[in-house]
Amino acid sequence: MRFFDKTFFKFLLVFVLILAISLAVINYASAALVNINTASQTELETLNGIGPSKAQAIIDYRNTNGSFKKIEDIKNVSGIGDVTYNNIKDYITVGDSSAATVGGTGGGFTTVNYSLQPTISTHYSSSPATSSTSELNISVSAGRERLSSVKSPIEFKAETNLLDSRENSFRWNFGDGGLSYGKLVTHAYEYPGEYVVVLNASTPKGNFVSRTKVTIIEPEVSIVYADSEKVQLKNDSTYEINLYGKALVAGEETYIFPPDTILSAKQTLFLSSAVTGLKSGNMAVINTGEKDKEISRIQNELSRLENQLASMQKPDATASVAQQRGVVQGVTIVAATTTATETQVAAAAKSGWFATLKKFFLRK
Repeated sequence: MRFFDKTFFKFLLVFVLILAISLAVINYASAALVNINTASQTELETLNGIGPSKAQAIIDYRNTNGSFKKIEDIKNVSGIGDVTYNNIKDYITVGDSSAATVGGTGGGFTTVNYSLQPTISTHYSSSPATSSTSELNISVSAGRERLSSVKSPIEFKAETNLLDSRENSFRWNFGDGGLSYGKLVTHAYEYPGEYVVVLNASTPKGNFVSRTKVTIIEPEVSIVYADSEKVQLKNDSTYEINLYGKALVAGEETYIFPPDTILSAKQTLFLSSAVTGLKSGNMAVINTGEKDKEISRIQNELSRLENQLASMQKPDATASVAQQRGVVQGVTIVAATTTATETQVAAAAKSGWFATLKKFFLRK
């Protein structure tokens, strides 16, 4: 029995030692892992193959796109490919990826971002396509990434859990030189490209900055067929197109596309005349999102032409007030003129007005 007791005791001692060593190794390995969602630049540089530039790229990526959900997501960072990933995958972790990323941007500002939704969509509204589960004491977000086309208006909304207050100030930089102020704003881009939109929020709780990305494409929408009953449109682009901000014009009649009228890539769309109200087969697609100064210029031109016509007319007791002053209806200027001189002036004014409308509506 003594021999058995000694053997069993030795076996038990060896087992306990092996177990203790294993636990120590596991704990050490866990402690040595670098959390890529919270690590500083110095900590990231301890990883094999990660220098200052790549470490900063990792920080910039998580500030822009939110927390890494899994360690494989680090390959989305510019400059980190399969080789670098294989060198560091055993030494990194994402920890609790449900927490939002908080980082510094310099100048005393603090960046607080929601994790951006992975889905990119052309919806006009800035509301997320799916709900976010992030909960922060103070949060400010510029919203999800956007896809739109040239001259189509986009809505931007500052997503925050702060109470509405006159002391809250929101400034938007659209990345194309344009600025706007307010919690809810709209903007249309003149040229295709990728733009970084930056939201600066000033509140009694502090200053915050958030950013998102907007991709603008050149619309390739054409009219394939049109008659008095229907019109067929085609999107020749490889992206879906939101037709909001555009209109169909047939003579003096116009149909403006409502928000979120989306035409998928390489697809066609039939619109009934019962919907559009357009009966003519001679149609064109135009942009309606022109600048206010252009609209103001057209209105000033209308007023000038109307005054010019009114000054050339002679009052007539039997004529209506509209006939005396000249009436602007749609794209036609109606004036009751009886002399050859008045007829010439009206014709010249009408010609100038048509030229103005043509330049306004058919510009791209």
